[in-house]
Amino acid sequence: MFTTPDWSYDNKVIWAFVTYFLMSLTYTAINILYCSLGGVITNDPGERVSCQSYRFVKVGIATLILSLLPMPE
Repeated sequence: MFTTPDWSYDNKVIWAFVTYFLMSLTYTAINILYCSLGGVITNDPGERVSCQSYRFVKVGIATLILSLLPMPE
């Protein structure tokens, strides 16, 4: 997703759509498993919400850090 082949503009746009779609599909497949993990860990709905909240906050922070790292200066 962070690299682009030396192609024409139209092919680069197609490349961007395809890589974004595949990354979104992969993220969804992994995220479904992690979201369902709360039901296995505890039966208390309050604890489930708490666990998922912490997870989403930490994922947001990690995504921000990982998005900033490959950027050239």
